[in-house]
Amino acid sequence: MELNEATFTAAIKAAVDKRGKHWVYPINETGWVLYNLTGEFGGGCRYFLESGEPACLIGTALAELGATPEDVTEGLNAGQVLYDLTGEGRDNFNPYSDSTPSWVRAAVAAQEEQDDGLSWGEALNKYLRMVGEN
Repeated sequence: MELNEATFTAAIKAAVDKRGKHWVYPINETGWVLYNLTGEFGGGCRYFLESGEPACLIGTALAELGATPEDVTEGLNAGQVLYDLTGEGRDNFNPYSDSTPSWVRAAVAAQEEQDDGLSWGEALNKYLRMVGEN
């Protein structure tokens, strides 16, 4: 999978087109959220559902690029997942570092918008503003 700003930007746009710009991730629905080992709400979305279907915005974008549930570690933030998939390594992700690519920071921000209950269209707009396309 080729993962960079150009390919990810095309994929996140395709993800929003697939579900619709007004679609809101069902963060409170069983199966769509992560739970910790004690069964309590873990505070985040799932990249892929147990069925293997892409779930969250970042997961759906990555699926557009050919990622599968086996490629993505649930429970990591979007930046860590993207760093894993680019070969940079999840532990090297630093959202505050100037060396972190803008598209990765933008993906994290878009994911946070989604997790806060905003529509995928609003999350995409945040991503595009941050990468200078909007």
